[in-house]
Amino acid sequence: MGNIYFVYMTLKNNVGGYALSDACLTRGDEYLHGFCETRGHYRTFKNERVIEYFESLGEAVDFTESICATNKLDFNVSANGGAFLSERRYKKYETPGMLAPSDFSTTPEICFTGFKKEDKERLSQKAKEAGMIVRKDITVK
Repeated sequence: MGNIYFVYMTLKNNVGGYALSDACLTRGDEYLHGFCETRGHYRTFKNERVIEYFESLGEAVDFTESICATNKLDFNVSANGGAFLSERRYKKYETPGMLAPSDFSTTPEICFTGFKKEDKERLSQKAKEAGMIVRKDITVK
């Protein structure tokens, strides 16, 4: 399938443009799977929620912005799978750093959970020897 570009709508009516490389269909044609260039990791998308395919990511992003600006979309999926016209409030889906590449230049951090005490101590020591920062928990304060 190669590289594909599309606009996708979540169940909460969030829409976003995506670029998928090494894309393939799984479970018949139910899911679209591949490396998401816009998010930087492998993703799986439900094929019935793809609104439209494009020739480039720029076209997909432009289409997304037009949907959000007008709140109109000529395509929607009902619970029984039928398409219908709709007019709703659509939100552009973005997460912090969604379009920015991941930065792995800082010291890696690791947190070991679910291990026996002696295993956790051994793994923590190995991680410290490898130059990692060992965190006791993952709570952000």
